[in-house]
Amino acid sequence: MYVENVRIKNFTVFKDCYTDFSKGVNIFIGENGTGKTHLLKAIYCLNESFYERVGKNKYRMSVDDVRYPFPATNTMLNKFVFNGIKDQVNNKELEIYKCAKEYDISNNKEEKKELKIKTVNKFNEYFGLINNWKIEFNNVIIKLSNGNTKIKNGSIISNNVFYLYDKNNIKDNESLFDDNEYVFKNKKITYIPCKDILTNSKGFISLYNKREVSFESVYYDILNKAFVPQLRELDPYLEDITKKIENAIGGIVIQKDEVFFIKYKDFGEVQFTMVAEGHKKLALLWLLIKNGEIDKDTILLFDEPESNLNPKLTRVLVEILLSLSRLGVQIFLATHNNFIIEDFELQRKENDKIKFHSFYFDEDKNNGVLIESSEYLNNIQHNSIEDKFEEQHLQSIEKAFKN
Repeated sequence: MYVENVRIKNFTVFKDCYTDFSKGVNIFIGENGTGKTHLLKAIYCLNESFYERVGKNKYRMSVDDVRYPFPATNTMLNKFVFNGIKDQVNNKELEIYKCAKEYDISNNKEEKKELKIKTVNKFNEYFGLINNWKIEFNNVIIKLSNGNTKIKNGSIISNNVFYLYDKNNIKDNESLFDDNEYVFKNKKITYIPCKDILTNSKGFISLYNKREVSFESVYYDILNKAFVPQLRELDPYLEDITKKIENAIGGIVIQKDEVFFIKYKDFGEVQFTMVAEGHKKLALLWLLIKNGEIDKDTILLFDEPESNLNPKLTRVLVEILLSLSRLGVQIFLATHNNFIIEDFELQRKENDKIKFHSFYFDEDKNNGVLIESSEYLNNIQHNSIEDKFEEQHLQSIEKAFKN
């Protein structure tokens, strides 16, 4: 099973957006702020390990109880334009804040009781504005619901919950997946974030488990995957891929006392703090393949793989990703790098499944972000990367003639 399609309604920068995916490689392009990473993280929410079983065939992912890949609801609402409801949301937030403050400073027991009821009711009205958020993958729907609401120091604390639904069996706030019917049950979903975390691996997991730290859970998750012991044997096809990575970086990855090193053939062990950033990207891929976190049953989410990667290594990276897709790995990557995009076009073979998805705002931004998809880059009309290259090319010609 792979992710065949998505329908996003009223979620961050998306108002009502639909696209079909390739079972091979899906490449997200578009300007900053068009929701590429949001969609990667939404796909990541299909990971069943995030969800707590709370009854027969009922699963939920709680903001308070379970770490998850999105920031708090009100942060998202303040940061993005929500399809014509921004003013309503802002006004409702102001009303809630005022009521909560009055509740905090009031010394009258009866007045306090009334203000508490008023504040909670206003919060529920506020939540109603965003309660039509829905992300639908195949027949799997992720929807946000709110739980118990409290007031503390003028702030609203609500146990917001993501529920999984079966499209054909939706009932009020129930998740009705039978264990045997949940289509992504046997899929590993691996998210590689843009920024490196292996450099700061020592003590990070213990710190994250005990303290409030300003790191998204994707960094915690990828470290947990990186620390998994390596498999005794690999599929020969995967072994060949790891050999390609070893040749590209000139070594292998080892770990000692929660610290990662690359053991180079030419000059020995080098701690990740001193390793070239581009080598770290490929080294992480090597590690995840070696320990079985990337195999034929994996959905791989890769955010800006080109960051800190020398263009000479993009060819190797694309070769590796295409090799994984041929094995059965479904890949989603977000990129701003023309070298990576062109390398996919140059290296693709006849049977390779590749699809480009361009994220863009139309002239009326109230429609939210739209996605244009095609199997071939030349068919994409909204390509901000190509537009910039053309602009630079014309400027260089103009400058040459002036000189």
